[in-house]
Amino acid sequence: MKIVLTGATGFLGSHIAEALVNEGYEVLATKRTTSQYLTLPFSRSVSWVNTDDNDWEEQICLFSPEIIIHAAWVGVDASNRDDWAAQLANIHFMGQLLNIASKCHILKFVSLGSQAEYGQFSGKINEYYPVHPTSAYGAVKLSVLEMLRSFASTYHFEWYWLRVFTVFGERESDKWLIPSLITRMLNKETYMDCTKGEQVYSYLYVRDFASAINKVIKRSTDNSGVYNLSSNAPMQLVDLLTQIRDAVSPSFAINFGALAYRANQAMHIEGDITKFESTFGEIKKTEFAQSLAATINYYKERSLNETI
Repeated sequence: MKIVLTGATGFLGSHIAEALVNEGYEVLATKRTTSQYLTLPFSRSVSWVNTDDNDWEEQICLFSPEIIIHAAWVGVDASNRDDWAAQLANIHFMGQLLNIASKCHILKFVSLGSQAEYGQFSGKINEYYPVHPTSAYGAVKLSVLEMLRSFASTYHFEWYWLRVFTVFGERESDKWLIPSLITRMLNKETYMDCTKGEQVYSYLYVRDFASAINKVIKRSTDNSGVYNLSSNAPMQLVDLLTQIRDAVSPSFAINFGALAYRANQAMHIEGDITKFESTFGEIKKTEFAQSLAATINYYKERSLNETI
């Protein structure tokens, strides 16, 4: 089976690519001229197309894909989530991908949505929870969903919109909480200020996330629609950060309560995955201690390589 994957050089996309290669799919991955991709473990096992080339759409059509997986997004970092210019660029790119989908007569289109489409909430929510995005990021995600839904209806291909909740693991940007804490300790810093850590999040290990994407690919009957993709093992933030601290540097000080909660802080973020698992089967759930150890070891090895 031939699959086109966008976002293969990013955190989530790179793990999707690795899982697809391990399953034996023929993958054509998109990148930019500035993308750092040669060090990725699967880089020589996929074909690449540069979206800065004028004929990149034609190159994809020549590949004749059966499935498109869209994991790319401009403006994922928290600092860019209300940058309307950056977010709106994603609408144009989705339009180009849908044009490719119509020309190639694909069978299936899988795209990554976000919990941000729901806006402000606290608790465990399912797909029937009302969407009310409070950021440009969430609003444009929702707009792109409607583009996909309408286009798929016209051109008769399956579509799957996966609303991704909290994911962690190897290759996550240092700007996010878990890698930020680990790298601070590896850099011999002595403390980090934090809120009280009473928030409850449901962290899904990135390799289990990629395995879930593979389940969607393998599904042979049309169950097009919106699906939450989350862990179902919520954990209080104070416990998570303490586990990481104790595994990396027990003497490191996490100053819980030094920072105030931000306005409208969500205290419980969890996606109800009943619909996903009833359709595609149970999501793989690596033991948390095992996935956390793999994540920590990744950043330790990266830090060691950077000092050699």
